[in-house]
Amino acid sequence: MSANKDIIEHQAVVRSVSDNSAQVEILVRSACASCHAKSMCTASDESRRLIDVTLTPDDNVEVGQVVIIYGSKSWGIKAVLLAYVAPIILILAVLIVANVFAIADDIAGLLAIGILFPYFSLLYALRNKIGRHIVFKITK
Repeated sequence: MSANKDIIEHQAVVRSVSDNSAQVEILVRSACASCHAKSMCTASDESRRLIDVTLTPDDNVEVGQVVIIYGSKSWGIKAVLLAYVAPIILILAVLIVANVFAIADDIAGLLAIGILFPYFSLLYALRNKIGRHIVFKITK
């Protein structure tokens, strides 16, 4: 699978299985987490993430099994755009509009940060719709 440059792969452990989905745990490491000097450095980072994976009828997985999950890089790019780029653009837009209307800096800052609450609330409300487009699949 890794021959395709449009695919992101992670090794994962199956934590639970339901009728048409499985919850898998992946270990996410920063670049320094695999460094031989990580014990002497405070920059190393390692965390575990749970991901829901849609199963096909051909997928026979069991709890505790080590599997490979994969998804398209374009889905990852969309996720980054929604989670990081769009909020920054919103903050900058609010600050520019506040500057144009000569709003005090402290109020402009509060408005810029305040715009994030409705944005992330909207993302949360649309999480199921967004989740249908960002899908991971499983292979052994």
